[in-house]
Amino acid sequence: MFNYVLDTHGLKLDQDGQPRTTYSLRHYALQTRLNKSGGKVNIYDLARNAGTSVNQLERFYLKRMKVSRKQRENLNRFDSRE
Repeated sequence: MFNYVLDTHGLKLDQDGQPRTTYSLRHYALQTRLNKSGGKVNIYDLARNAGTSVNQLERFYLKRMKVSRKQRENLNRFDSRE
């Protein structure tokens, strides 16, 4: 069913030409949660809820996500380096 939906909508491959898998939905869900919150979601809570670290979120799940200036400002509020 998953592959049928991907084939039907021309989404079988990602932007790098790699085949999408059900695991791709994890990336989508994390990016969507961050986007829908406008960057107001606490990045540490997002990582904990996903069972991963902030470092892993940044390196793998959110690395291609376009972040607006407002989202960046909101996310920086949670930066541990401040």
